[in-house]
Amino acid sequence: MFFGYIIAELQQYADPSGSSETYGALLFMMILYTGARYFRIGTQQRMRIKEEEEKRITAEIELKELEAKQSQAELNLLKSQVNPHFLFNSLNSIYSLILNNSEISADAVMKLSDLMRYLLESSKKRKVLVKNEFEFLQNYIDLETIRLGKKARISGSFKGDQSGKIISPLLLIAFVENCFKHGIGVNSKENKIEISIVLDENTIYLKTINNIAPQRINPATKKSGTGIENVKKRLELLYPEKHQLEINNDEKEFVVNLSIEI
Repeated sequence: MFFGYIIAELQQYADPSGSSETYGALLFMMILYTGARYFRIGTQQRMRIKEEEEKRITAEIELKELEAKQSQAELNLLKSQVNPHFLFNSLNSIYSLILNNSEISADAVMKLSDLMRYLLESSKKRKVLVKNEFEFLQNYIDLETIRLGKKARISGSFKGDQSGKIISPLLLIAFVENCFKHGIGVNSKENKIEISIVLDENTIYLKTINNIAPQRINPATKKSGTGIENVKKRLELLYPEKHQLEINNDEKEFVVNLSIEI
């Protein structure tokens, strides 16, 4: 009815004596042409939108790949800094043992050998078994316990089912090292080190407590050491939004509470 009205109006305006079939065909051709034109324009617009979307997606993928490469490069650099730092501290421990007690230095050298073997192997991996990481930390505590003897009260505990759980390597050692680096003073009665690591479901909880030896206190600064600053950056890269780190330093006692969702 609508098209009939249009045809009648078109016929009346152009040629009242003309055939309505002719004007009907003309109207049909006009509609067909207009529809085809708009369809072509719409198709071109859709193609342009699709091309722009593909370019945007490609740019985002390239940006993410670049960010991943940059993050991995930074991680590799941070991880490479762990080995010489750890080796230097461990060799100092062995040197002290050799000077003071040659009988136990052989056992300490074997401990250090195990530690360095793990360092070399784990530094090439992105993930390691939690069980192996815990054994590494226990070996380090054992080595320091041998070195210090009765100069400190040392307690270390590892709890939780470690079966099949994995973690990025060498994240916890800096906090354990820090206890022995800053917690040993001349007065052995004040030297207290407590290290507790618990694996509950998929979360690791680390707590370390050590007194701060008076000669270690620098009143000009309370900044964390290089090793801890290093591990902070690694935690941000490896476990963003999946870790919590709290450090309390009142110049008498240094307390670390760290949780990592692995």
